[in-house]
Amino acid sequence: MNLARYADYWARMRGESLAAVFKEHRLSWADLNTQANAVAAALQQAGIGKGDRVGCLLNNCMEWVVTFVAVLRAGAILVPLNPRYGNGELCEIAAQTDCTALVSVAEHVGRINPKVAGRVADSGDIHIFPMKSDAAPISLREAVAAGGIPVPVETAADDVAVITFTSGSTGLPKGAMLTHRSIEAHASSVFKVFGWTNDERVLLLAPFAFTGGLICVYTPAYIIGGAIFIEETLDAERALAIISQEKITGLTGVPILWERMAASPDFAAANLGSLKTATTGGAPVAEALLKQYTDKGVCVRQTYGCTEAGGWIAVPNPRDAIAKPWSCGWASPTLEYRVVDANGRACAVGEAGEILLRGEQMFRGYWANPEATAEAWTNGWYRTGDLGKLDEAGCLQIADRKKNMVISGGVNVYPAEVERAMSGLDGVAEVVAFGMPDATWGERVVAVVHGQEVLDPQSILKACRTALGAYKTPKEIIISSKPLPRTSTGKVPRNNLPQFYETLHGETRAVA
Repeated sequence: MNLARYADYWARMRGESLAAVFKEHRLSWADLNTQANAVAAALQQAGIGKGDRVGCLLNNCMEWVVTFVAVLRAGAILVPLNPRYGNGELCEIAAQTDCTALVSVAEHVGRINPKVAGRVADSGDIHIFPMKSDAAPISLREAVAAGGIPVPVETAADDVAVITFTSGSTGLPKGAMLTHRSIEAHASSVFKVFGWTNDERVLLLAPFAFTGGLICVYTPAYIIGGAIFIEETLDAERALAIISQEKITGLTGVPILWERMAASPDFAAANLGSLKTATTGGAPVAEALLKQYTDKGVCVRQTYGCTEAGGWIAVPNPRDAIAKPWSCGWASPTLEYRVVDANGRACAVGEAGEILLRGEQMFRGYWANPEATAEAWTNGWYRTGDLGKLDEAGCLQIADRKKNMVISGGVNVYPAEVERAMSGLDGVAEVVAFGMPDATWGERVVAVVHGQEVLDPQSILKACRTALGAYKTPKEIIISSKPLPRTSTGKVPRNNLPQFYETLHGETRAVA
């Protein structure tokens, strides 16, 4: 039960239909299947066998979708790698997974192994680079032109298909092993929750190298036989244009994407009527922002997901997405969740506790890390490290990451709750809240705000006291003259916030 079979299926059933678009290039299902066969044969020629790891170290491009199918069809395991990683992180992931080959360009491969990269003259041409032999790299373009056919490889549903790494924004990345079955289970949930058909036209703005891009967005579109529209970067104006021109039906993005599109001069005139699947997650979203889209007939649903679950965990229905904008809804059809206290007992309604998960779409464990795998599971339930609470209807609200929680004066304060309240204040474009050591309180809550206009920290402080109450109000509010730092996935890197704080000495601030 190899996921690569879907390319063959859709090539036979609707071969002339659109499978992928990148810039001016449009790829049919028939062409995708033919090219994937050729690249899979080239991978086998390079010595790739069942269970070998093949890294794909490319920015978003058409070759990504071909490589995804080809690696799986060759019986290997795909390791998505992001060229935007720092050298240390890139080499760490490459060492952990011990890739037999990389699909990449010489410039990127040179950051891991300059000797291997030096085997090709054209640094911009995509090749299959053997990493454990002296064999010459194989040009992907020449492999496709040769039109080879791979030797069939028997694959079980529970074999590992992809090793996708945690974002690293809160610590050292770990490789979550997702199986053919778990990826397919996640996709089936997407079809049920959003009512997808093979007419879907999905816009991909996230990197393929992350779970949110490859697993959460692309694989459901691939499995259902829809079309994926691939972009290299997050460009709000271009995204609005593509949605309108290409009649995009699905778009998933972190809040900053939706904020930038709403702030664009093109937003008012943009035709977003085709968008039936619009989701966000990864950070709190202001109700005012959601209303901007509701007013244009688009219901943006706040979701909850994680790498280990291969994508979405909980999604609200359209009614509750509007009525309960703080909520991320109910568990996907292929998952269950519980919210428990420190003793493992179920929390009462409205009580914050750790979210536990189990179900078909869960990962098999962390690659080459049995200690972390054992620590992550308790009696068959995966411990997310996320804090949430349920309302009377069982609707889930995310409080924060356990490690983000600030204990100030003996009181638990969740930065996500502070950010949610502050993001709705006039003039606030971006906000991040976090804890800093404090001699009086143990920790104090600090909030850094960036706006498109001049902001008064004292006015924000006053508004916070009204919205949050005295004990949750940040003890220090800093107005940053520059946008907040973000990772390539659009998230603020929380592990670097103390260092970021030290760079803000000259900025305007208010102290409670």
